[in-house]
Amino acid sequence: MRPNSTLEIDLNIIRDNYATLKQLSIAEVGASVKANSYGLGVAQITETLISCGCTKFFVADIIEGIELRNLNNSAEIFVLKGIEQGEEEYFLNSNLTAVINNLDQLELLNNFYKMQNQKANAILHVETGLNRLAMLEKEVAELQGNKDLYSHVNFEYIMSHLASSEEQDNSSNKSQLDKFKTYLKAFPNSKGSLVNSAGVFLDKEYHYDLVRPGAAIYGINLNEKMSVFRNPLRLFSRLIQIKEVQLGESLGYNHTHSFEKNTIVGTIPIGYGDGIFRSLSNKGHLYINDFKVPIIGRVSMDLINLDLTNLPERFRSIGQEVDIICASQSADELAKVCGTIGYEVITHLGNRIERKYLNK
Repeated sequence: MRPNSTLEIDLNIIRDNYATLKQLSIAEVGASVKANSYGLGVAQITETLISCGCTKFFVADIIEGIELRNLNNSAEIFVLKGIEQGEEEYFLNSNLTAVINNLDQLELLNNFYKMQNQKANAILHVETGLNRLAMLEKEVAELQGNKDLYSHVNFEYIMSHLASSEEQDNSSNKSQLDKFKTYLKAFPNSKGSLVNSAGVFLDKEYHYDLVRPGAAIYGINLNEKMSVFRNPLRLFSRLIQIKEVQLGESLGYNHTHSFEKNTIVGTIPIGYGDGIFRSLSNKGHLYINDFKVPIIGRVSMDLINLDLTNLPERFRSIGQEVDIICASQSADELAKVCGTIGYEVITHLGNRIERKYLNK
């Protein structure tokens, strides 16, 4: 029994993208593997990256951290959301490193490790302009004035996050860099980590000791320079029905597509229940053997309809593969039609889609 839809992930391309990052960076290259490695499968992706020499991984929360620790005993795992009350034992037992975003998190971590008579490694996340998770300047000043607040915490890295790294000429990048420099001076024994995927292409002074790419590894390109990273994905479904619809008839929910001529319609078993955005309704196209086939009618939960009229008849058959993400249409290109970004496209791909790994 074959799956309705399949996402093929070429692990050789994942390896190549990581190798490219190592060539471009003067710092150690970690990896963001949060959200199940951006929907591609954290077990397979981290195993592949470890084989390439990656030792540092960033996850969103403690649940992801424990999952990754169960897969690998030696990797250094950083939890971006930090630590909450009741999670202390999990951080200790799973050897997870908290990213500290405020004084409350620091107090929690410090007090717990003080009770254990141990010292915890952590990352101090400082605010430089993104104004999301991060410790405010006045909180950092309080730390500088009272080392007892982190008597049992070692800040392995001082970290911040650029708001507009993909816009190389954006003045906010330099502004954030200048603020980051002042924080590093306050903690001279700590290393620095500032940039994500796009930030690797900024001046080398942004790189510091550790870069934290995610998108680049998975072939998501945010600007022209990032086109050096290749698309490792092929998402395809199969035709399960082909029929001719007559002039004057309509198609799909709310009859949003009306036929101005007799039309050959093909249906594939994938939809917004699988993470294919409903915003593709009546716009965009998919591919059959490199031929464009327009999407017609509403994208429904489990089905998408395609106009096959101009497709050569030899490709009009039940079981014919239909490419959604492929060499001819990357996740970024599909995202533009949806009015979103490639990140959102690949992280939305659901569990009904089989993941198949090439070149293990």
